[in-house]
This record gives sequence, structure tokens and C-alpha cells, in this order.
Amino acid sequence: MANSRFWAKRVKSFFPGSHAPPAFHRHRYPGMTIEELRRRIQRFKEILGDETPIAAEPITPQIFRIRPDA
Repeated sequence: MANSRFWAKRVKSFFPGSHAPPAFHRHRYPGMTIEELRRRIQRFKEILGDETPIAAEPITPQIFRIRPDA
């Protein structure tokens, strides 16, 4: 049922008069490059004085996986 709802909402978003068209979501959640994310992580590490190695990898333009680097 969840998959059906997801796809129905996705298809409806492309119709005129949609409550949340894709252009709105791109404006609301602009993408970030992996380099920008890594710079932000490095800045937080410097501010906090943390030397833990952290890895970041993109999943989608708006979603990244951040984890300790082994």
C-alpha cells in the first residue's frame, strides 16, 4: 500500500495545479554538491575540535550517507 501511495503522489505531482510540483521541491530543498557537504563537515569538525574521520557519499542530490570512516 505504501508503494502505491508513493507512486500515486509522484504521478499526481506532475499534473497542473498540483499541491507540490517538482519545481517547488527543488526550490524548497536545493541540492548540495558532495564537495560542499564535505567542507561543511570539516568546518564542524574544526569548530568542535573533533579528529574523527568521517565519510560522506551521495545517495540522491538531496540525500547523503554520512558515517565514520574506517
